Amino acid sequence: MQKENYSIKLIIYLRRQDEYVTSSWNQFVKKRYFVQKSQENISESFEDNGGTWETFLKTREMNPLLHYNKLLKKPETVYGKKNLLVRRYDRQRFPQHSICADFMQILGLELTEEYRDAQTSQNPSLSPNAAEIQRILNTMPNQNSDDNFYFFNKILLSFSDLSRKNYSCSMFSKEEAKAFLEPYQKGNRRVAKEYFGEEDLFYFDEEEKTKWEKDNPYMQDDLIRFVGASCMQILEENRKMQQELQQLIKVLNKIKHPIRTMCEKMHAK
Repeated sequence: MQKENYSIKLIIYLRRQDEYVTSSWNQFVKKRYFVQKSQENISESFEDNGGTWETFLKTREMNPLLHYNKLLKKPETVYGKKNLLVRRYDRQRFPQHSICADFMQILGLELTEEYRDAQTSQNPSLSPNAAEIQRILNTMPNQNSDDNFYFFNKILLSFSDLSRKNYSCSMFSKEEAKAFLEPYQKGNRRVAKEYFGEEDLFYFDEEEKTKWEKDNPYMQDDLIRFVGASCMQILEENRKMQQELQQLIKVLNKIKHPIRTMCEKMHAK
């Protein structure tokens, strides 16, 4: 690379550790990783407990990947600190609330209508209530079928935005999040000072979100949405099958008619 006069820059996004873990659990549930034992090295206790948030959180305590200070050491050594462009992963502080807009800004570009497709979320998350419904569905034997899994997954994603809007919550309370972050704070401060010239790497929203509880007053509404959306999807698929069947019957009638006519003529002779 040096011979060709290339300059390598690494763009690295760091997410607040408690938010990273919350997103990881959502991803594990959404992708059914704890059912597929061949995926990642997931503890037996996590599988035995059906992938609950509490069990997952225990498996992620003191995760070496969350020590960003240590994680940056290797690329700093290989590429040099000046070639690392470290960013905070925070949708609320991204321009246009989009990581695509932030990334393009680094490149000196602006996210405009020309890049409309890039603004579409490629990996939407389940709301906490929808994730809990999916987690329970994942424990059912028939969920080993991809068709069954993706059918329910699509339904749950369809109303997750509305669910999240009605019940704005977090898997951690503010106190729990701060306690979870404590082992990483020293390293976070080093990263904040060296890459941002600031004291703190991450911030907490002034408005504290409610901690998610399974027995919350919005779960019943989301269950009704899930059942209703599932029934509507089945009805829609049934309509399509009926239409296809009618088309097939018409084709068969066209085929049968000349054959019947020919047979009748031959019989008359």
